[in-house]
Amino acid sequence: MVWNFLLLMMEETFTNTGNVVGTSTAAEFGIVADQNTNVVNSGNITLGNANNLTKPNVGIYTRTVNSITNTGNVSVGDNSIALYGYDVNHTNGNITAGNNGMGISLKRWKYFINKWFTSCWYKQCSGSICIRS
Repeated sequence: MVWNFLLLMMEETFTNTGNVVGTSTAAEFGIVADQNTNVVNSGNITLGNANNLTKPNVGIYTRTVNSITNTGNVSVGDNSIALYGYDVNHTNGNITAGNNGMGISLKRWKYFINKWFTSCWYKQCSGSICIRS
């Protein structure tokens, strides 16, 4: 298992404005937040294809009940998940996932996705699941 990510264990907000790039084929994470750390992303996260969805690559992952606010670009390959957490707020930027991938996977239903994202998602991610809870 390859772990190529930034693990955050603070009680505050982590803001990413830079570029996170990965090429692993299994269980690679761009940003992982834990213990009351919210993530704000306005940067670019790009991860490659995972071999299968049982060990997906994940752009941003929150382990506990924290929020993800995304206005950046998150692109993941096949069998991968762009944003995975409890509370996801995506208002701008692009989210793309390859075949058998997911744009957003939620651990609970509290989330907001604006009209632009909902209408454009299907055009950008052929063969992918948009939102899964």
